[in-house]
Amino acid sequence: MRKLLRTIHRFDDVTVTSNIDLTAEVNRREVEKNVYEYEFLLAWNEEQAKASDSKVVLVWSIPCVDVQYMWHPGCRARRVLDADWRLQIESMLTNSAPMAVLFNSVDLNTFTFATDEVKKVSSVRFGVDDDSNTIAGDIEMGLRQFVGKNRHRLLVRADFRRIPYYKAIDAVRTWWEGMLVPEPMTVPETARRPMYSSWYNFHQDIQAEELEKECALAQEMGMDTIIVDDGWQTDNSGGGYGYTGDWEVCREKISDMRGHVRRVHELGMKYMLWYSVPFVGYYSRNWERFQDKVLVRVDRNQAGVLDPRYPEVREFLINIYENALREYDLDGLKLDFIDRFKMQKGDHICAGMDYHCVQEATERLMTDIRKRLTDIREDIMIEFRQSYIGPGMRRFGNMFRVADCPGDIATNRIGIADLRMLNGNGTAVHSDMITWHNEESAEDAALQVLNTVFGVTQFSKRIGQMTTEHREMLAFWLAFERENVRVLQQSEFIPYEPHFLYPVIKAFDDTEEIIGVYAGDKVIHPDLTKRRSRIINATKAAVLYLTVEEGCSVELVKRDCRGYIVSQERAVLTPGIARIPVPRSGLLEIETERY
Repeated sequence: MRKLLRTIHRFDDVTVTSNIDLTAEVNRREVEKNVYEYEFLLAWNEEQAKASDSKVVLVWSIPCVDVQYMWHPGCRARRVLDADWRLQIESMLTNSAPMAVLFNSVDLNTFTFATDEVKKVSSVRFGVDDDSNTIAGDIEMGLRQFVGKNRHRLLVRADFRRIPYYKAIDAVRTWWEGMLVPEPMTVPETARRPMYSSWYNFHQDIQAEELEKECALAQEMGMDTIIVDDGWQTDNSGGGYGYTGDWEVCREKISDMRGHVRRVHELGMKYMLWYSVPFVGYYSRNWERFQDKVLVRVDRNQAGVLDPRYPEVREFLINIYENALREYDLDGLKLDFIDRFKMQKGDHICAGMDYHCVQEATERLMTDIRKRLTDIREDIMIEFRQSYIGPGMRRFGNMFRVADCPGDIATNRIGIADLRMLNGNGTAVHSDMITWHNEESAEDAALQVLNTVFGVTQFSKRIGQMTTEHREMLAFWLAFERENVRVLQQSEFIPYEPHFLYPVIKAFDDTEEIIGVYAGDKVIHPDLTKRRSRIINATKAAVLYLTVEEGCSVELVKRDCRGYIVSQERAVLTPGIARIPVPRSGLLEIETERY
């Protein structure tokens, strides 16, 4: 019978509860003004912890004062302040991250909390308690995942400083980063340049010759890498993953993989290959070998999810990637669906496993993959995608991509901003692949690119079928990304008004800034003390509104969405709000001279 939670320890505004015999010691220290660390030293009855429902829950509350919105790593477009019983965030190594930010309507932090448990499964619940008008929450951890252990140290960070919300997020990132062993993977320069993907334009119907033709065009357009997605390993194009797990090249599609990769290299492009890491398909030869070593069978995908707690499963996967890297001379791997590695209800610990916790086994798998692949190619590129984008995963991948959102400019913009804040500049953040209909206007097609410009644009459209206007537009904006990669991706970064889904985004250094405007009639605030400002008009209105703090003499250059100059003039901007016509999906360049 399910045991009820009972209070184990009460400390100030935090209560420790559990449904098994457990002891707790709590220590708190102020690490800087209005920033606290709570240390929880937990110990429990190991035999009782084997029960499937055993858990510890830390319960807390704060006054709901000057809190209007919330943000967490998986919030996507939902930033509302919710009821405490409605919102629950599941975090683990392969999903999201254990933190949340409560902020007000002018982007200031009210309360940010995070835990250092970035590997094991934890559930964070928080929101408004309508009885007390407080922000109530709890952090729950199942104890069965600690089988073989009877104690744990958990740190919780609480930040009450009235600072911009993005600085509160960055402080958590720095806190986590100081704990990561090994350090996050280094990012090759190529990983920050636009890339070509085969997925939306070919899906599983790929042919080597067609890919090579597209690569030649993509390289001319400013893309340095191709990511060949699902389809290279099977002659079945019916979708699903029933034919994954053997990972042998389909000869009808690519007759000579090494020769194919060599020809792409000769065009001046890098080559990455897709793998659905955990899936072994029902129709693969390896299904018979591994069908009893899966976490779960997913019939709709026609595949099982391999269980990484078996050492032979881990070695099987690592050997696949090692052999592909050597045999085909690859530059990187897209490792997909790692978020499927998680413990299932009714899970059993079986003979042959060398780990009891799925997340610990996954960490071992990823640690070994990093070590053995970087031994072969030190500058290897490894792509992960939402939702396995937390701090622990930065050790194993150097490209984090927005989740699938074809045609969805808002989700790409939001995802890039969220990933940039969560992981800083030390990991390359990529868009989901952009694509559009051939009948789209050049200005509207450009919105797909402009909403990804503060990350790395991945492109997935057949270039050979594009119009001249679309080609010119794409070439201009990809060149803009490449030429400004330092400012766009590796400098200070501010996404404003998260509750309105970042209508203005700015990246800047000491001398220049780039601002993206994504909502019409916004009054933006360029820093005209800088030598150079460039403002992207990613709106449907052919005008921008700028505040001018001090009068200045400027050189204004206006470009359309294809990069052509439509006007160039010297002007004097006087204090107030300047209304400046700028083409839709165009660029305003400002060179400032003070007077």
